[in-house]
Amino acid sequence: MGVFMVPHGVISRIDMIRRGFLWGGVSIQRKLAQVSWGVVRRPRHLGGLGVVDLRVQNLAFLSKWGWRYATCFSSLW
Repeated sequence: MGVFMVPHGVISRIDMIRRGFLWGGVSIQRKLAQVSWGVVRRPRHLGGLGVVDLRVQNLAFLSKWGWRYATCFSSLW
């Protein structure tokens, strides 16, 4: 995730698994969500649970590598 752009389908599938774990646990039956996923992803100081948005996290990792590549000329790549 820190080196390549993760496809949207993969991120959607991971989010679906995370939502299923949070709302349903290990049961097979579907359960109703108590709070919207947008509220769960909010930072804790804004009333959310602080669950990381994977798309934003992936872009941050890629930006970090791009910045290092552009500024650190003496590093071994």
